[in-house]
Amino acid sequence: MTDLRVPTTRQPVTITCTDGRAVDGHIFMPSQSSRHMGPMRADEWSDTVPTFFPFRARDSACSTIFNVAAVVAFTVPVDGAEAQADARDAALVDAPMARVAVNAAGASFEGHVIIDMPPGHQRVADWLNAPGPFITVRARGHHHLIHKRHITRVAELPESGN
Repeated sequence: MTDLRVPTTRQPVTITCTDGRAVDGHIFMPSQSSRHMGPMRADEWSDTVPTFFPFRARDSACSTIFNVAAVVAFTVPVDGAEAQADARDAALVDAPMARVAVNAAGASFEGHVIIDMPPGHQRVADWLNAPGPFITVRARGHHHLIHKRHITRVAELPESGN
């Protein structure tokens, strides 16, 4: 049955759990995206993550199966090329950005969001209510993929230096 396996790549991640633990390790994402050339990005994967997904803790030889309902957030590192792709994508769709602070299950996350929504629906509230189980908060050097079901509060913040 190995001929039916989807080739994957390991993505470093810190998983923030509903019980307050943070676990470092790797998730496994398809090595080819259906949206662009190259491997699937974490924000694409979070749109399709199954109820149960494999995770390998750092320094562990075996995988654990996680229930996505127990995940508050996936925090993934972002390299320079991915950061440039984010900026290019935001410019292509002319999407506004907002700086936000998100509270979810006792954890706090801060960064920018790209509000890729139709004209007239480009408020943070519209974006939060859009389909999809996760939101992506972009911070320097990493992205927080936060499970909407655990979000209790989102505050819009002034841009730095204002």
